[in-house]
Amino acid sequence: MKNGHYTTYLKDKNFLFFSILLLSYGIFLSIFSVADFPTSMKAGFMPYLSDKPVGEDGFYMLDVAWNIAKNKGISYSGFPTTGIQPLATFIYSFFAWININFLGENKWLFIRHIIFFGTITHIIFSYLMGYICTFLYKKDNKNKKLVFRIASTLTIFSFGLYRISTYGLETGLYLIGLAYFLLFLLNNLSKRKKLDRFKILTIGLISGLLILIRIDFLIILGFTILILNTKKLLSFNQSSQIFFISLIISSPWFFYVKHITNKFIPSSGGAQSKLINFENISFRSTIFIKSLISHFSILIKDGREFLFFCSLIIFVFILLINFYNNNVHKQTQKILSNDIFISFSYSIVFLSFIYFSTSSATHFYYRYISPISILVIPIISINLMSILNKKTYIYFFSIFLFILQAYGSLHMGKVGNGHSVTAGYIQSNFQSTRDHIGAFQSGVIGYFNNNVINLDGKLNHNALKALLRNKDKKDNYKFSDFIEEQKINVIVDWEGYIKNSLSDLIINNKNWAECEFKIKNSQSICLRKISN
Repeated sequence: MKNGHYTTYLKDKNFLFFSILLLSYGIFLSIFSVADFPTSMKAGFMPYLSDKPVGEDGFYMLDVAWNIAKNKGISYSGFPTTGIQPLATFIYSFFAWININFLGENKWLFIRHIIFFGTITHIIFSYLMGYICTFLYKKDNKNKKLVFRIASTLTIFSFGLYRISTYGLETGLYLIGLAYFLLFLLNNLSKRKKLDRFKILTIGLISGLLILIRIDFLIILGFTILILNTKKLLSFNQSSQIFFISLIISSPWFFYVKHITNKFIPSSGGAQSKLINFENISFRSTIFIKSLISHFSILIKDGREFLFFCSLIIFVFILLINFYNNNVHKQTQKILSNDIFISFSYSIVFLSFIYFSTSSATHFYYRYISPISILVIPIISINLMSILNKKTYIYFFSIFLFILQAYGSLHMGKVGNGHSVTAGYIQSNFQSTRDHIGAFQSGVIGYFNNNVINLDGKLNHNALKALLRNKDKKDNYKFSDFIEEQKINVIVDWEGYIKNSLSDLIINNKNWAECEFKIKNSQSICLRKISN
């Protein structure tokens, strides 16, 4: 079997069996998760659809996708928005369109479809990772199928990557695109083949679509092309053509963003951007290192301290076998000697440190740097191939860890997103046309309630402008002025968020008071305007 045929291992019995196993779980999760809102931070064996696996920011994208399907344009809360990744949103809008036109306009059912779709994307990514490893394994051609099996199995049962794929954002599609981009380069540049026009066009097309899936691919593309030029695998002319084609494909989105916000950067980027400084470097470094080590363990998700400790043990183990086992060390060196792989690796690492230095959304570091898994999986898979005599241990251990984490994360009866409680609270108490709800974290709240205005700026560029003016000591503008301008008369969110930007509504303000009924998530408060 030749590596150039991307369907070579599709009929592999091991891959098919494990894919069916995961697909069965994805179907189980999508069908039997509860279509309701929790009334406290407790749940049953099956999670609430409003809580997980689709996450808080995932609901932002699903809400915009729903609006696109309803012919409301790229909008949120009735206003144009730029705070989404366009291609994934439009793909989701196709499922929303089917739901609206043929399945009774059921938003709960839409979430079920997204969970199922996320499971499919995770399986596709697993296949691509297995295939990439066959390109990088140089020792023995007859063992390429075994390398494929190990790598695809590790990826399929990576619970952290599975949660990312079913979160409702673009990351699952992004990982597929990145893996295919690397695979195409490995197949067409590794033997220093001359690229014809069709292949240049194909790389440009893949790159343009990847930018539309997530705009940070511009950095990966630019950095990878630069290194490939220095290694003389791409000429300047070829690189220019690839970059030009990708920009032609992706530029309409940037012009749209410029038209709406007068900037080329979407509002979601600006809302979570803050340069690293002496005050936050320690905290950011801790989260970043933990996220990095979690990806190096592959099978263990980030989160609690004991999970990080398990990841650290695996990370140290990989380092030790590379240091003390000469055969393993040689295999790793062969992988890292591949000019295509190393060029791509440098770009991924570079992007990861850009997020570390510019993003204040530390809770998303694990997701932001998830492309690192594309670099780690081949190394770990080929390392394990070299040291384990019985490869079945890998399969059983992978499945065992997935089951443990799936139970702990999704089936232990604990609500993870307190805003799912708030979403039900709003639906029960504030459905009058006179109620205008403001929420900084408005993902699930806004998805299920049409009268919600986003306040943290991710989906609302006007709110972002108001927040920046509020922070400007030279500007007398207060964020409470924005609340008045938008005619918001109810605010729900974590108390810390409200105190940070709207302290003047809490302290000695007779026009605002806490709502009569409390939000039972131990985090959020509700403020209501009681007079003009």
